Amino acid sequence: MLAAQAMMLTDDEVVALAAMLGRAWPTGLATVAATSDELTKAAVRGLRSLAARGIIAADPEGGYRAHPGVAAVIQTFLRAPRRIGAYLAPVEAVQTMAGASITAVPVAGIWWIDSATADGVHGFRQAEGDDVLGTITELAEQTCDGRLLSGIDDPSSYACVIVYGDGTDQQTVVLANSTDRESWDRGPLTRALAAAGA
Repeated sequence: MLAAQAMMLTDDEVVALAAMLGRAWPTGLATVAATSDELTKAAVRGLRSLAARGIIAADPEGGYRAHPGVAAVIQTFLRAPRRIGAYLAPVEAVQTMAGASITAVPVAGIWWIDSATADGVHGFRQAEGDDVLGTITELAEQTCDGRLLSGIDDPSSYACVIVYGDGTDQQTVVLANSTDRESWDRGPLTRALAAAGA
């Protein structure tokens, strides 16, 4: 069975688990459009996949029951009052996720990180605050210097959007293929992580 400290789930599976817990997944998904129809289809696919992997089982009283460790991690992300993270987006539409993403939530002195690939595979793990900062900074720096987007026709049309609050004033946009590698201010992210982890 999966260890709750390091587990892998697909976009479809996180949609299904969130739905089982009566909520919608709180962040964007690389492979599932945020429409009712697409989310419903993803939940159905996710239920099949989770059942095949033994992560959920039929509940004798109806519906499904998720592995307790997996359900606890998903609940952590669903209930988090604050999320800090980063994602790839088109420069012309920075609110639209278009690739890899990282979401971190603080819980009782530790952090949980969801690192999702552009193919919609989520890796969940526990981390310390410094690791969260390093993981988000690495995504931003690999976007900035072009390493992350090396196979894309026009990498400069993308950016890494770092989010540390709900408003547009609580995000930092790091342009891809930037000639100035030190062009983004890490201060707001560092302060947000310190405040959230306190």
